[in-house]
Amino acid sequence: MSTLLSENLLHTLAEFDQENGGRGVALTRIGKRLGLNVSLLMREYTLLSDARLGGVAGPGWVRLACDEEGSGRWLVHLTEQGRAQCR
Repeated sequence: MSTLLSENLLHTLAEFDQENGGRGVALTRIGKRLGLNVSLLMREYTLLSDARLGGVAGPGWVRLACDEEGSGRWLVHLTEQGRAQCR
């Protein structure tokens, strides 16, 4: 993993993932727990997703999505690759 922050974010997401059965976690909830703003979380989780930045794909450990219920909240989901990384 590239940074201590990325490692902490991935493991925090894994804790929430176990608590809620993999339904995704609002970035605001993670931000409150860690004392970080949502824009920083969005940038860091994007780097951990499979997004292509500068022509290079990320590791695909998380997936970001806008809440399907129409609330506009951004949710982050741990992928199977991400769960394996946390073991």
